[in-house]
Amino acid sequence: MREKINVVFADKEETPLLYVESGSRLWGIASPDSDYDVRGFHIQSVHQYFDFKRHRDIIELIDGDFDFVSYDIHKMFNLLAKSNPTVLEWIRSHMCI
Repeated sequence: MREKINVVFADKEETPLLYVESGSRLWGIASPDSDYDVRGFHIQSVHQYFDFKRHRDIIELIDGDFDFVSYDIHKMFNLLAKSNPTVLEWIRSHMCI
């Protein structure tokens, strides 16, 4: 998984932070044909942070059985402030990548 995450960020200016396997694998109910749901957080590039226009706060990729979503750290903190249970689940996960 780490290699796939590195490929996602290879052509991006963002910095990856924390990633976990989510979905059926996190809950312990994965079947042999379950996909890999990877969720996590990244930091915007300096350029994006200081730019006057708003940049997309999510990076998404679905490639075969690899389903990847990364939230900007600001979006993550906004979700945490709202007590978003999914984000809390990811942060407490034992399946960090």
